[in-house]
Amino acid sequence: MDAFDTIIGLEQIKAFHLNDSKKELGSRVDRHEHIGRGRMGLEPFRRLLNDPRFANTPMYLETPKGQEDGLDLDVVNLTTLRGLLNGQTNESASAGNRRKQTAPSRTAGKQKSGTKKS
Repeated sequence: MDAFDTIIGLEQIKAFHLNDSKKELGSRVDRHEHIGRGRMGLEPFRRLLNDPRFANTPMYLETPKGQEDGLDLDVVNLTTLRGLLNGQTNESASAGNRRKQTAPSRTAGKQKSGTKKS
């Protein structure tokens, strides 16, 4: 992030779209994966979500849609992301991506793709 800030400037970041990647960096393939299930893993998302410089920057889910175990996958991905806030462990965050979850509260953020993080 320091290199980005030096070359472009963090103030230029207007929003983030969040997705993990099915392919490795440099593959020139843009295939989205669920948060924590791809090549990136959870750590980059944890760092981004807990960086106070981006506390008010909109973040959009750009992950595959559908249902898993009867749950909307946006809910599963948002639950995983919320589990990364404020130093949660990898196990607690990744558990949100493996087990059934209840829908998050309305104050915890939007559930639809294309909406910003609260």
